[in-house]
Amino acid sequence: MWLVLACLACSDGKNPQTSPAGRYSHVGALSEDGAALHIAGGSSENGRVNDAWAFDLSGNTWSQGPELPESIFRATAVRDGDVLLVFAGTAEGGVESDRLYRWNLGDGSWTLVDTGSSGPPGRYKAAAVMAGEVMVLHGGRTNDDGLDVTRSDLWTFDPTADTWTQRNTNGGPGPLTRQGLTWDAQREMVWVSGGLDGEDVRHDWLWSLDLDSGVWARHEVEGDTPGVRASHTFVAVGGKLLLWGGSGSDDSTWVYDPDTGAWTRTSHQTAPSPRDAQVADLTGDGTSLYLMGGDPAQDDEGDFVSDLWRLDLDSMAWTQLEPAQLAE
Repeated sequence: MWLVLACLACSDGKNPQTSPAGRYSHVGALSEDGAALHIAGGSSENGRVNDAWAFDLSGNTWSQGPELPESIFRATAVRDGDVLLVFAGTAEGGVESDRLYRWNLGDGSWTLVDTGSSGPPGRYKAAAVMAGEVMVLHGGRTNDDGLDVTRSDLWTFDPTADTWTQRNTNGGPGPLTRQGLTWDAQREMVWVSGGLDGEDVRHDWLWSLDLDSGVWARHEVEGDTPGVRASHTFVAVGGKLLLWGGSGSDDSTWVYDPDTGAWTRTSHQTAPSPRDAQVADLTGDGTSLYLMGGDPAQDDEGDFVSDLWRLDLDSMAWTQLEPAQLAE
């Protein structure tokens, strides 16, 4: 764990903060042992933030890590052991990045990965997930001579060999950004939920991909569904798919059962405010989901948030985590 800063943030900004500023489109994950939630980068009300933080879940304290090697914003991130693979996003000036970093959650160090010239083109607002032994990257957006282009390509990265492979697929949702992407280890499938197409139209669809065959399948759902979503939390746990956020008005938790083809909605007395572009991660035992930050996604709520929450997946109850007050 990094050194816990023990002084309160000053209004002049000269002293270190004791907790991260509100932000959205940052990256983050739980440590492999589930002891801490790590977050880095994103953008605050004052623009991009190049800091990294860890929240000790037993002590309820934030600690600040080393400054980032460059701006990390609208990037993808997946955890491989106690390392976060951080790819793409936009660099300073809004130019899309094709760089891949290893962020060591133990010591806070960042290492640029040399993958040669055979990797995917730079992009932002893409989606990625760790699927067994490889990272899967899907979609995203590039800016070609001032024209935004939404992508539909799919790549895998082998972290053992540090090599990218473009995968041929059949069918699928087409070009997408801000989609949900998760790996269903029980069925060995990649699932895609929602997102924005090349015309910036939001969708409520649900797709699965067999990585071995490269065949996409669309899952038509009857009855109640989460509706259109973007930049939401979407994870596979216990053979089911859990969705939260990505809507400006819904704080419900939705669970999809692939065996029945139906969504179930859980409403909450207490829950995080509706938002998108938050960081969220599951514990290794699949009993809890932790969430931090995001964009409230309401036109009349301009402030990005920095609150922390835990969702107990047995009771489906949210609990807000209150950081301990450090001594001045």
